[in-house]
Amino acid sequence: MIRRLLSVIAGIAIGVITIFILESVSHFMYPPPDDIYFENPDRLKSIMADAPIGSLILVIVAYALGAMAGGFTTCLMANRSKKVLALTTGLILMVFGILNMIMIPHPWWFWLMSLPVYMPMACAGYGLGVHLIRSQN
Repeated sequence: MIRRLLSVIAGIAIGVITIFILESVSHFMYPPPDDIYFENPDRLKSIMADAPIGSLILVIVAYALGAMAGGFTTCLMANRSKKVLALTTGLILMVFGILNMIMIPHPWWFWLMSLPVYMPMACAGYGLGVHLIRSQN
C-alpha cells in the first residue's frame, strides 16, 4: 500500500517538474510581459488573451509530456495496479491543470485542447513503463 502511494506521489512530482521545465522553455521563447501581477485579475486576463498561440501550445505539450512522465514513473515504481495508479497520477495532474486554469484565465480553446491530453498521455507513460519492464526481463 505504501509503495503504491509513494509511486503516485513520485509520478506527480516528476510530472510537475517536467511541466515546470517545459513551461520555462515556453517563457524563455515567449517572455511574458513585465507587468504581470497575479493580484490584478483583469490585467492577467488581458495578458492571457494576448498570449502568443505558440506559447500556449508549448504549455499543452508540457502538460502532455508531464502526464506521460508521471504515468511512466508511477508504473515503474508501483508493484501492482500499475495502470490504475498511472491513470490516478494523470487524473491528479489534470486536477492541478484545472485549478491553474481557474486561477489564471485561459482562452476557451486552451481548455478544450489541454484537458483531453492528461489521461491518454498518462496511459502512454504506463505503456512505456510496461514495455521497459518487459524488455528488461
